Amino acid sequence: KGSGATLLLAFGLGAILFSALFFGCTQLEGWGVVIWSVKGTSAKSGTVVPVYLKSNISKSYLIGLPDDDKTKIEVPFTSLEFFSSKRAAEKRAQQFAPYAALYLSARRDGLPVRDKPSVSARRVYRLRLGESVKVLSQAEGEAVFTGGKALPGEWYFVQAADGTRGYVFSNTMVLYEEKEGTTAPVIAQAPTPSASLLDLLYAKPWRPAYYQFMIDDGTIDPDHFILQYGLFADAKN
Repeated sequence: KGSGATLLLAFGLGAILFSALFFGCTQLEGWGVVIWSVKGTSAKSGTVVPVYLKSNISKSYLIGLPDDDKTKIEVPFTSLEFFSSKRAAEKRAQQFAPYAALYLSARRDGLPVRDKPSVSARRVYRLRLGESVKVLSQAEGEAVFTGGKALPGEWYFVQAADGTRGYVFSNTMVLYEEKEGTTAPVIAQAPTPSASLLDLLYAKPWRPAYYQFMIDDGTIDPDHFILQYGLFADAKN
């Protein structure tokens, strides 16, 4: 009798635990709009998905798939925007639809993501060469000039892979569309400079022309000129 009662008790506890896990995971926490497509699934950028669990410990959501009522997967917080109602999520998805498939990839190393659409705004993230960001929307921003001429391009509000959001100017980036079976464009590396060119670069510091104008005008005193003002190239840096 003792072993039978123990077995029955164990079965009962197991059934209770299973029920708790099952109903806990099937009870909706809310709804989400996928921002970064989840590779290998139907949870593409712009789709609305049910959210069953939110974990602040693992910084992740447990979501369902648009075409599968049974399968649930875990995704990081940065993969989607969370909403308490399906109507709110669908409204956001509709706004996001024109940009859902768009990404930007950096053509240069060190490109900044800024907190405002302005070249003088604070940098919140620095992109690596070839790194992609998710386009969230197009933004109105200040014109960007070089040599007195306005550069062609647009400001975009984007999200980096770690969730950081900010603004980038598209002139030095590649705008591409996510499609089935495609990946981010490969950014060609710059050719390695010749040894003679490197020797020329390392020969002396570079300083902008206006320093000489300032010296000629007496704006600065060369005797008090700080040598570290300038661009000093060497084989390491």
